Amino acid sequence: MSTSSSSQLPAELWLYIQALATADYSPVVLANAEWFQYQPPVDPFSQIRHFWRDARSFSLVNTHWNALATDLLYSCVSIDGNEQHFDRLLEILRRGSEYTVANRVRAIRLSSRRFDWNRTILALCSASVQVVLLPDVERFPDLRAVVMNVPKEPLEGAGVFAALTHIFWTETQTSAGLLGRLLSAAPNLRGMYLTDSGTALERGTDPIANLPSALPSLRNLTLGTLDRLSLQSILAVDCFRRITTLTCHPNWLTLLPTLPALHTLRLFGSRTTIDFRVLFEICPVVEEISLDVWNRFVRPDPQTMKPGHELQLIRLHSAVTVVRDWSNIQEFFGMLVAPGFPVVQRVVLHNAWYRVIHDLNFGPVREMLSGSPSEVRIEFPEGSLL
Repeated sequence: MSTSSSSQLPAELWLYIQALATADYSPVVLANAEWFQYQPPVDPFSQIRHFWRDARSFSLVNTHWNALATDLLYSCVSIDGNEQHFDRLLEILRRGSEYTVANRVRAIRLSSRRFDWNRTILALCSASVQVVLLPDVERFPDLRAVVMNVPKEPLEGAGVFAALTHIFWTETQTSAGLLGRLLSAAPNLRGMYLTDSGTALERGTDPIANLPSALPSLRNLTLGTLDRLSLQSILAVDCFRRITTLTCHPNWLTLLPTLPALHTLRLFGSRTTIDFRVLFEICPVVEEISLDVWNRFVRPDPQTMKPGHELQLIRLHSAVTVVRDWSNIQEFFGMLVAPGFPVVQRVVLHNAWYRVIHDLNFGPVREMLSGSPSEVRIEFPEGSLL
């Protein structure tokens, strides 16, 4: 492609085309995407190498595209433990009048160790960053030597993060205090994923520090593997009455406050009990539920159910291909068609259901469904009916 032909369109349009071509790998797009997997997504940077690869390939087309692709390339940056890499990144972000390159950064993957570097990059990009990820610490003890203490004011001089809409955060001992200050400076935050470190030695022994009293704009919350202190910290924040989408383990249901605006509830975890009495009590207007069939189920109390309450969708997951105990499946579908359970418009079977439905032991379930006055539509993700 020649420079003259590529410059016939406005630069903004070419940049938009390049962004569309890399959308499948973009952390900004992945952070906003709807996911139906059994486990919740934890890393919008999971495809970042593909994103950078494609952005670099655009830069090789011609001089005009090189400038545009550079903007795309530095829209998503990662802070690792390499000092030479950090110095180079910092130099590039400071280029231009009023840090032009830094103001184009949309997503940042923070370092799990170098919080001095994190503070510097966050301060530079505070006006533009939309997605922030703090991953879990690397499992190499020798890296503890380069941990930089979090200062008392880790975001001093950063101002307000007006564009920040999504945070994916792993709380550790070394990150203590930073999340609260970041949340306090993000008035437009819409989505947050929060979990504790998977490394026992890195988990904090205190509640999450400095959390704001309220998160008025938060609508989508995912609670990963949290200890009781961390969970109590987030439960004390005034945000749950405005949450519309919640992802959590079934065990948290009994600890949650009432969720009057919740429309979508995604439960991950198996071999436990899902109490629909509690579920419908704290989620009075829920319309969509996602859960694993390999749980025990407690039926709701018809006398406490809201009259006319309907569920638009239940996403039913199964990761088991060899079934020896059919009681979970029979218990769930029996509850589904029982008097007093809300009318369900659709049930979508995710994962390894094809082997289950063709097993002879599934026959009684088919008969139970066909003999029920309920007209629930049971289908697969691609749309084919059971």
